[in-house]
Amino acid sequence: MVKIQNYGHVGPGMVNAKELMMSDIVDYGEKTEPFIVETKYIFLLRKEFYIFSDKIKEVDDKHSKIIGYKRFSAFTKKESMAWIDMLINRLGEMDIPKDLQPEALAKWAGFQDLANKSGWKRFEGEEVTQKEYKEAVINCEMCGKPINGDGSLAHIMAVGMGGNQEDWKELPENWFHLHDKCHAYLDNGPGIKKVMEEFPHLKAKIENAKTLGVKIEV
Repeated sequence: MVKIQNYGHVGPGMVNAKELMMSDIVDYGEKTEPFIVETKYIFLLRKEFYIFSDKIKEVDDKHSKIIGYKRFSAFTKKESMAWIDMLINRLGEMDIPKDLQPEALAKWAGFQDLANKSGWKRFEGEEVTQKEYKEAVINCEMCGKPINGDGSLAHIMAVGMGGNQEDWKELPENWFHLHDKCHAYLDNGPGIKKVMEEFPHLKAKIENAKTLGVKIEV
């Protein structure tokens, strides 16, 4: 992300990784409610929280009111995966220079492989509308490239596969956000088994769809 934002430039005025991370902590990180502490003990709290100077307000000669931000080292696996997912999707919103596109796509593919192996689910146990899903998943789930409006929601378990459609059709576990051409390939291509062989990062989600009340041959 730093490379992309700087367009390969280095030197004064350029974004660095630490600045970007700290900015994200403030914008997206979990924070405490403001609380008062003896000023001389703030350094001890820095072991547990990120504490920024502009989040420290002097109350009196001995006390300060602060806000602490959760450290990455304290993230759960689910929180860490959600954070990386946000970063990966941000990449899809950027105007990525052509020479950096392969690297960005490789980062996306690596995350999909990690998510696949760890069993992480983006919307596990959440009620999500199709619009919210598409807004949250801005890279095609098949090829990994930014969709940029040229996409649609695909149902893994199609109507013709049987079962009670209302039990599973509108669940995020049954959706892929795909480029129109990738959607057409999923619907009219060589079959779901072949798709899983060509795009192994889709396998876990497709197999999970088998638990939604209908049978699919894989």
